[in-house]
Amino acid sequence: MAESDAETLFLIQRDWFGWPDPPEWGLASHSKADGKWHLWGSFDAVPENWKVPEVAHAEN
Repeated sequence: MAESDAETLFLIQRDWFGWPDPPEWGLASHSKADGKWHLWGSFDAVPENWKVPEVAHAEN
């Protein structure tokens, strides 16, 4: 998640991905001005210059 004055961006890592499911990563944003959600697309790999912190997965 990243925030600016205008919107909040969400980087989504999917649990299930690859054919026939969508790619592993997705990008969405929520506008602070009008409250609308925007889906920007899906992609197979995170761009090299993006910093994604390690996420601890809870065990069930």
